[in-house]
Amino acid sequence: TEPAAAQANPTPTPEISEPTPTPDFGSIAYDVPQQMVRSEEVQVILLVSPAEEEDLRAVLVEELEEVGQDPDNVQTAKVEVAKRMSASLTSAPSDAFEIVPLQAGDEQLLSDDEPTQWEWTVVPLQGGTHRLILRIDRLVERDGIVEPFKEEVHRDDVTVEVPVEQQLQDAWGGFDFKWLAGVLIFPLFFYWLSRRDRKRD
Repeated sequence: TEPAAAQANPTPTPEISEPTPTPDFGSIAYDVPQQMVRSEEVQVILLVSPAEEEDLRAVLVEELEEVGQDPDNVQTAKVEVAKRMSASLTSAPSDAFEIVPLQAGDEQLLSDDEPTQWEWTVVPLQGGTHRLILRIDRLVERDGIVEPFKEEVHRDDVTVEVPVEQQLQDAWGGFDFKWLAGVLIFPLFFYWLSRRDRKRD
């Protein structure tokens, strides 16, 4: 029989926390145009899948061609993935673009059978040089934490240019500088011709 003191104060069993699961890897493919025209809508598409990068690139190129966008700027990468993923697209400055997500929220369940897609419509509101920031997170579950927390797996800070002519139009309230160039250049051209003819006489 054990002594009474030992029975009253048993040695506590140390708690062993479960290790963080080894992350799975998948691929991403996305396209953020680096040249845009003010007030013209473009689509930004992101695909996340367990498939290989080149296979995912081919799927995205086909989708971009279907909506009439140039697929030359498609980016791919291998990233850590989880059952639930999150993606967001924001701009800097915040009022440089109108960004509308076409899915219900940032978070989606990752499919094992086909690419999981995020899509946004983007409309440039200002001329100049601005940035679009694409952030992708995996949602990680840990013991003792009710809600999974976001762990960033990829971020791309894309510089977007609006043509100089558009910057001038923004500054001058939409004034058409092509018309102004025609008004100035043609008279100068005819003046030069008349001067040349006088010299010949």
